[in-house]
Amino acid sequence: MNRNSGFTLIEIIMVIIIIGIIAAVAVPKFFDLNDRAEKNSVEYVIGSLKAALAVSSSHSTATGAAIVLHNPFDDLAVKPDNYVGSFPDVTTANFEAGEWAYQSGSGANANTKLVIYYPKQTLKKGFLSEGILFICLELTAIKNSQGVIIGINLSDLIKWGGKPHEWFI
Repeated sequence: MNRNSGFTLIEIIMVIIIIGIIAAVAVPKFFDLNDRAEKNSVEYVIGSLKAALAVSSSHSTATGAAIVLHNPFDDLAVKPDNYVGSFPDVTTANFEAGEWAYQSGSGANANTKLVIYYPKQTLKKGFLSEGILFICLELTAIKNSQGVIIGINLSDLIKWGGKPHEWFI
């Protein structure tokens, strides 16, 4: 008997179909992981900045120094790799998708001090500028009843209602 070894056309088609099904399931999961990684990274940086501002305010209070609005990235021992710096007015000319910047304020923007993230993915809500939705967090002073600054708050520039930080789709 002369027996040929190899795969039949049916076997090859079945393998291709199985690989196609696996790819159809795995590829969307891979892209979802990237989106979730960006979201988690943003939340981590925001949490780190808020904690750094709280420590800075506590240190100033303990030493009797005045608490002033300042770049919270300066309070971090290690700045994120995707932090590009401080600018009087942040625009897309200053930074690219996936990067953080600090807006120190200028007359053109009413001296608003902001922490801004330019997202890689499309947001479901955010601060619209230049046709792009950005994550913008405003630095504001927390004052006691005598008007003395006792802390610094980092909050959404736009008050959304509902849960905070619902930027991502």
